[in-house]
Amino acid sequence: MERIIYKVKNGEIIKGTIFNILLKQTDFTLIDLRVYSDGEINCLGPITLDKLKDHLTSGKLTRTLPAKAKLFIPNIGHVVAEQEISSNSNERFLSLIEDTIEKLKSNSDTATECILCFREWLIHPSGENFEKLKLSYNKLPNGQNALFEVEYKDPLVKLMNNADTSLTKEQRLYYLTDYFEGEWIELE
Repeated sequence: MERIIYKVKNGEIIKGTIFNILLKQTDFTLIDLRVYSDGEINCLGPITLDKLKDHLTSGKLTRTLPAKAKLFIPNIGHVVAEQEISSNSNERFLSLIEDTIEKLKSNSDTATECILCFREWLIHPSGENFEKLKLSYNKLPNGQNALFEVEYKDPLVKLMNNADTSLTKEQRLYYLTDYFEGEWIELE
């Protein structure tokens, strides 16, 4: 998993990740395939694993870009492949999706607890809430402490490494708005 995302569903924070996949229309478009620990898959709207398999079998979604094909990459533009670019077979890719869902399920509780403690501390920055945050942060597996951004940018990592709990109201509001409104992404 390279890009971690979160969604809020029924008040619960659910961890996910993003895979790149190609949508074949007249040309190809690079799109996101979002996979969550609750088993939800979102690509062109919510879809099931069976529907994803159908899209891969029909060629509507693919992991292969033929030689000389035109590819649109959002925020970048169009490029043309000089040679075929291919990734996992459909079967391997579907297996990877299933494995990813299981992996997300197995390690989401500790991260979710830490995220909720961070949010609570941002809203109510008391010493007691900071201690709860510190305890939940220390439960995270080594090397997986960055929950919002790459490690050197992650606000939680910065906070814990500096142990400076004197964020201004504006800084706390910024973090609440930036990381707790809708979805947020982290590169692992």
